[in-house]
Formats: sequence, C-alpha cells, structure tokens
Amino acid sequence: MVYSIFIYYKVKSVIVPAIYDLSSKFNKSKYKSPYESKVLTPEGLKDSKRHMCGKTYELAKQYIKEFDIGIDVGSRMGEFSFYAQFDFEHLYCFDPNFNPKFPLNVDTSIATTYNCALGDTYETITMYGAMHTFRESIQPKKSICIPLDRFQIINKVGLLKIDVEGFEKKVLLGAKELIEKNNPVIIIEQNHVKLEEEKAFSAKSYLESIGYEVKAICPRGWDHIMVREKKS
Repeated sequence: MVYSIFIYYKVKSVIVPAIYDLSSKFNKSKYKSPYESKVLTPEGLKDSKRHMCGKTYELAKQYIKEFDIGIDVGSRMGEFSFYAQFDFEHLYCFDPNFNPKFPLNVDTSIATTYNCALGDTYETITMYGAMHTFRESIQPKKSICIPLDRFQIINKVGLLKIDVEGFEKKVLLGAKELIEKNNPVIIIEQNHVKLEEEKAFSAKSYLESIGYEVKAICPRGWDHIMVREKKS
C-alpha cells in the first residue's frame, strides 16, 4: 500500500519532508518491540521500559482501532514515535524545530517528518525554542504554521498525539475535518503551560465539547488520552 500526503493551499510556500543523514539510522526490523532497544532522549540513551512516552502510548494503545496512520505533532527527536512505529503502517511527524537525531529513534522508511508548526490558521509565528510565549533568555525565531486540515491525508488516521507547549487547542481547531472524518484517539498534553489569552486545559475542554472524554492520564498527570465513541 502506498502512503501519501498532499499539501493543497493557495500560497507560494511549499513544505517538504525534512532530510536527514541516514548513515546510522534506526531500523525497527531488528527488533520485535520497542522494549528491546533503548530510546534516545536529550539526556542520552534511556531504558525504553521506563520512558514516559512509552507509558503514555501503552495507555492509549488499548483504545486505538485503526493502525494505518499515526500523527505526532511536536515530535521532537522522535521519543513518542519510537514506540508508535512498531504498530502503525506509517507516521506523519510535525515539529518546527529540526532535530537531526530523529532517525536515530524512528525508522524513516515508515515515518515522514515536516519541519513546520501546526495551528488554526496559515501564518508565520514567533517561537522561543519550543515555547510560544516570550522567554527573555531565548532568541526568538520565525516558523511557518499550517492547519493540519491543509494536508490531505488519504489513509485512515487512528491516532493524533499533540504536545506543543500550550498550542494544543489551536492544533485541534486546525484539524476539525480530519477529526470528524477519522475519529482518532487523541493524546494531548495539558498542564500549567498555556497561551496568555487562553484558560488552562482549554484543549481538553474543547475536545469534551465535541464528544471526546478522558479515558486515561499518564502517571505524571500531563498526557490525557481522549476517545470519542462513534456516532450511530
């Protein structure tokens, strides 16, 4: 089966998949599960059985019904996708901060990464590292921001994971069509980090307003696994 993603917006900019040095990339065919290998983190190689991304994914996995396409928004260096790659046919990963170590965690033969932010409108945003609010000690940078619905994903999406430091609701608003079409399991990070103009836990409240409910929360209390029963 061919997995395709098309971009269809009336602008001059074109987002292309990130290109990596694949000389020492991760090859998932060497392992039967993620727990046979260590996961690479900003602090170095860690025990995959103990990493919080693995705990979150295992909590969500029991609710996922479709393992065709998984979407990882805020993919960083692939810590979450490291686990998901062993179940999904293909992953689409989005992050405005290019991380050349991504292929050391994720088999790029089944994952496509895009070096852009996702939100509710097509625009250029200012970021401070991975954050969306002013940080005096961090040099600001501009990033292109695109609604997920501008990407035409053909195959069935079973999981949408979003960890974007307070930008979660904007990502959801830009993915209304995808959510209605696919009814994916959604993982959102919700904690004290929020945009200045929004209330705390606004993404969770929005999902609840469209029929989703919290089925599980990760041990640290941040990652919310949310599921919506299909309409009859």
